[in-house]
Amino acid sequence: MFCTKCGVANPDTAHFCLACGHAFNADIEVAPAATVYAGFWQRFAATFIDGFIVTLFSIPAFVIIALGASSSKSAQAITTLAGYIIIYAISAIYFSFMESGERSATYGKRWLGIKVHDLDGNRISGARAFARWLSHFFSYVTLYIGFIMQPFTERKQALHDMISGTVVIDSGEKKNSAGVIIGVVVAFFVGIAVIGILAAIAIPAYQDYLTRARTAEGLAQAEGASRLVEMYYLKTGNVPATLEEAGFTAVPSPSIAEIKVNPENAVISVLFAPTAGQTLAAKHLILTPSKEATGIIWKCSSTDILPRNLPQSCRY
Repeated sequence: MFCTKCGVANPDTAHFCLACGHAFNADIEVAPAATVYAGFWQRFAATFIDGFIVTLFSIPAFVIIALGASSSKSAQAITTLAGYIIIYAISAIYFSFMESGERSATYGKRWLGIKVHDLDGNRISGARAFARWLSHFFSYVTLYIGFIMQPFTERKQALHDMISGTVVIDSGEKKNSAGVIIGVVVAFFVGIAVIGILAAIAIPAYQDYLTRARTAEGLAQAEGASRLVEMYYLKTGNVPATLEEAGFTAVPSPSIAEIKVNPENAVISVLFAPTAGQTLAAKHLILTPSKEATGIIWKCSSTDILPRNLPQSCRY
């Protein structure tokens, strides 16, 4: 290379001119590094992480809303409004404080190695960070087009970035892979979907099992009562006025409200309690006697319980 001061040729590895002693490093101008803007998937993954964090901090607000749901309409409206105000306040404080902080990034953005700056590449103020948070409203009300447009703009700006005059840059610092995070996100939602499907199948099946178990319990007690009523009839030629008169004592059960006999036709009915569940509450299981050549036959039936919830012997 040639010295820019005296023009003498020097080895390429030389730091000073052999002729005049001029320092070559002084002539080297370091070009500023080009700004790299954060990609769509980096920002998506960071948003998911931040949303999860905000949700965790908002749990007390959700509790307030849930408590309000069991109150009067006026109290419910007030608690619901208060709950949502708390949620939005937490979100505003989180994003405004962290994006205007020394690291210019929320925890999600830090994990992905991205930062929020102004258009000149400087740290943003708290007011601008708050304005950026508010501007998300326009990205949502445009049916998410404000977010989707981000990869196609010159500076990779979403609509709320343009409104608030900010950019999201790739800091070049050590970061986690957006692909891995997105994979975790997808796996999370797939897992939730699978759990939901399994719950949708298992919960009704379990409820049906409990219902059939309760009707079977009612039938077992009714059959015990029928044997005593039958013995009473064969002995006296009359139907007892009550099951107690026939010597029957019901086994205490939270699912059964009452077991009684009709003294006119000896029909035994089981009335289920509200604690038996919505499918059985205030409904009846009936045992009807009939004289046959082989003796008295008791037939099980119901006019208000679904056939699938009845014991097998009561379905025909």
